[in-house]
Amino acid sequence: MIHFKTFANCFIVKGASRSLVCDLQRQASDFIPNDMVEVLEVLNAKKSLDEVFQIYGEENKEVIREYLDYMDEKEYGFYCEEDEFDLFPELNKEFLVPAHITNTVLELKTENIGWLKDLIPQIENLGCNDIAMVFYEELSKDDFSGYFLLFCGYKD
Repeated sequence: MIHFKTFANCFIVKGASRSLVCDLQRQASDFIPNDMVEVLEVLNAKKSLDEVFQIYGEENKEVIREYLDYMDEKEYGFYCEEDEFDLFPELNKEFLVPAHITNTVLELKTENIGWLKDLIPQIENLGCNDIAMVFYEELSKDDFSGYFLLFCGYKD
């Protein structure tokens, strides 16, 4: 039985009215109809083309075949036999960052601004790259610039 499998480096992002096939390796993308996403999900669940044509009916066979041929031509996926299907594993989608924390929100008042000098090295040691500062009091432009420069000028 013939199967169709999307390449592991091609991600499908479903949108509200249409979807996008993103080829991470080639840095290319193309729009596809949302209905085709469902068909591709069924195919990637190891259903054969014949099973898909039974599920979606003979009246949709030609349209499905055209989209699969398009996906094959653009190298977003490929036709294969059932015994070949599992030879192409999915990519690990786990996301790792070299930081203990990814972001920090600092809520500050005038009375605790002095903590910044102690907090900045600690945040830096955690590998945190994104910091949001929330001030509950109005700051002058000079005060804000001074606090901002504490982050820019931090050195070990």
